[in-house]
Amino acid sequence: MHRPLTLAAVLVVTSLATAQPVYEWRRHDGAVKPLARNHHRMAYDAARGETILFGGRTAGGFLGDTWAYDGSGWRQIRPQHSPLARAEHAMTYDPLRQRVVLFGGTDGADFDDIWEWDGNDWTQVAQSVRNLGPNGSCCFDPRLGEVFFNRRATNLLWNGSRLLTPNVATPDAGAAGEIVYDAGFGGPVTPFLSGLKVFRPVEGWVDAVQGSLFQLFSYAMAIDPVSQHIVLQGGSGSIANGRSSGFRETFLFDGSAWSQLPDLPSPPSGRYRHAMTFDLHREVFVHFGGDTNQSIEFTDETWELVRVEPDASFKLFGSGCSGSSATTPLLQPETLFNSVPVLGGTFTLRLDRAPSMDPAWLVLGTSNTNWTGGSLPLDLTALGMAGCQLLASPNIVEPMITGLGSGRLWITLPIPSDRAFLGADFYVQAISSDPAANAPGLTWSNGGHGVIGIRP
Repeated sequence: MHRPLTLAAVLVVTSLATAQPVYEWRRHDGAVKPLARNHHRMAYDAARGETILFGGRTAGGFLGDTWAYDGSGWRQIRPQHSPLARAEHAMTYDPLRQRVVLFGGTDGADFDDIWEWDGNDWTQVAQSVRNLGPNGSCCFDPRLGEVFFNRRATNLLWNGSRLLTPNVATPDAGAAGEIVYDAGFGGPVTPFLSGLKVFRPVEGWVDAVQGSLFQLFSYAMAIDPVSQHIVLQGGSGSIANGRSSGFRETFLFDGSAWSQLPDLPSPPSGRYRHAMTFDLHREVFVHFGGDTNQSIEFTDETWELVRVEPDASFKLFGSGCSGSSATTPLLQPETLFNSVPVLGGTFTLRLDRAPSMDPAWLVLGTSNTNWTGGSLPLDLTALGMAGCQLLASPNIVEPMITGLGSGRLWITLPIPSDRAFLGADFYVQAISSDPAANAPGLTWSNGGHGVIGIRP
């Protein structure tokens, strides 16, 4: 009755499609939480399974409090020792020594010290370090087994007992911004004007990726080290042609390019000077505080950005063109089989109202808006098919199987089991042979949009 489209063909299409990760923002406020603030810092303490927040600034001045968040709520920690109140410091986690490391900052005067948190207390481990101060950033570099710190042209390596200044050709990272370690590039990376820069041991800061969607500062940024997805949210500056003192947009870097995560449900309001880190155990981005974009208004909101597995779905769109029998071919999922594209399953499509015994083909593509530089849908009147439109990019065209003169045809698509394809979009349309319909002898069905996901 029907045969499956070759798995290789489906893999080609799904690899061409962008399997956009599906995320959603969820607010997590409790009765106990830190004061509203900005210019604080957070780091995920993997040994203790909690996010550590320290310091920042509020309307009453600078803060020197320590808080922990484990997903169920915040609790304030009152250690015996603590850094002086400050803001605009740098913080990260050293997994080798199981310490949160804090560099510099300001309370109006620059700090030149380094502190470490061991889960119970803060310890000052260095002081009188040149060029620390505010607006630095740091990350752990697993290649070197040390914490890497950057503040413009200052680059430092800290292993718990000594500081080293790498001698590199290009030491300046440019505008102050957050840094994270990206295994794909093999080094610390930072967004910079038109793209992304990476720090290399001999060259220093060099361009890794050209082209970006934004020029922002005072944003919050963190990386999921498993998926290697960098998430950047909010900030001040410009996105496309718009400028703001605080955006609400969320961007994702997937290893090759930045993209804006579309239509996230209930995102945080526009803000800047906030903080974000990645909770490795719960696999969520944790986000707190900052200023809103209406004024310098400190916020005390806790948000989590959660990656969700999308439900598989298939929806019809557009319309076909009628053939010689004055009926229009209708492409739809076969309800007797799996009617949505479930990861690792099969998905069967049925074409109704096709001329009996005449062949038909399935167009399988990655877009319903463009193809080879042109826009879709494409009016096919100029090609002798009045009223017909190309609705899906024809990346692959495969024959459908006739139902023995019934005017009904089928095709089965095997869906890859690779979780990298969760959320991948694909588009389909059917072409039916109908010699009496028009000069080319073809009629076209409606289109269909599939999203590969889990069973609804």
